[in-house]
Amino acid sequence: IRPLVPPHLSKLMQLTPVYFKYKDTGDESIGFIAEEMLKIYPEFVSYNLDGKIEGINYTKLTAVLVQGIKELVVIIDKQQNQIDIINNKLGL
Repeated sequence: IRPLVPPHLSKLMQLTPVYFKYKDTGDESIGFIAEEMLKIYPEFVSYNLDGKIEGINYTKLTAVLVQGIKELVVIIDKQQNQIDIINNKLGL
């Protein structure tokens, strides 16, 4: 076991959520394009027995999303500290 370390926020920003239709059923869904995911997180892409891209393992994406949130919280905390310092200097 090893920790999921930053940076992931910059990688997540490269992903483009889309509406799409499944080729076999025509059902509409929301997600990501597997070929795009392959470039950023290849370990999330699943393949069929013929070795062709089948889809995305969204369960794995959850851990990366949590890491991205943690990275955002660090940024927000730093910004809040800067705001507090400025407000103190201004007497607010």
